[in-house]
Amino acid sequence: MTQAIRKISYDGWECEWKEDHIKVSYPSSSVLTEYKLVRQPCCKTCGTPLFQGRECGEPTRDGNLELANGSFQLGHYYASKLEEYHTDPLTREIIELKQDPRFAVPIGIALSLLILNRHEQLLETDMLIPIPSKHNQSLELCRVISDVIFDQTKKRIEVNDCLIKNKDITMHACNFFERLEAVDGMYSVKESAGIKNKSITIVDDIITTGLTLGECLKILKPHGASKMFTLVAGANYS
Repeated sequence: MTQAIRKISYDGWECEWKEDHIKVSYPSSSVLTEYKLVRQPCCKTCGTPLFQGRECGEPTRDGNLELANGSFQLGHYYASKLEEYHTDPLTREIIELKQDPRFAVPIGIALSLLILNRHEQLLETDMLIPIPSKHNQSLELCRVISDVIFDQTKKRIEVNDCLIKNKDITMHACNFFERLEAVDGMYSVKESAGIKNKSITIVDDIITTGLTLGECLKILKPHGASKMFTLVAGANYS
């Protein structure tokens, strides 16, 4: 186990680990906010909060997520019908990230702190694999995480953009079964993936049904990774 790293400065941002949140600041512009960490109890597979009397399972979650050796989340992404959608800092910045890659810096630092303080098994990851998207938000998150982890531990985790997006479909308003049909064949893997006998972590901004992550796990598995993990900034809270 490495010595806990509670505070990180990177690219003008400062992030500090607390037990239930991460304090985020940009001192030169007086920006100060907090990312609340994922609430417990939550689904061990996808991270979605479990309410009393409710279990996380089909048909609201994808069974392919069970292919992962572990699935980890920073905080929650609140659905638009909830008041927190307009007030929660992490939710608002994930929304901004989809248009502006600069928001990958504070979120990526926070994800790095999450790894260093709560999920150290991810330090053994050989490769970070972003899920392709129009604005490359997951790729930018991977780059920040790789840089921050190297700065703190001197271990370089490679960013491997071996996934190809074959279909450009917006699934925001789709139900589970429409999403299930949409993700079929949405992604493929480059022949030069190079993940055999490697430990990989698939990175995305949010998880809602888990179908996207599950599809990527399914198509990556035949390429022989020794371990597969998933890491997201926000677990859907609806």
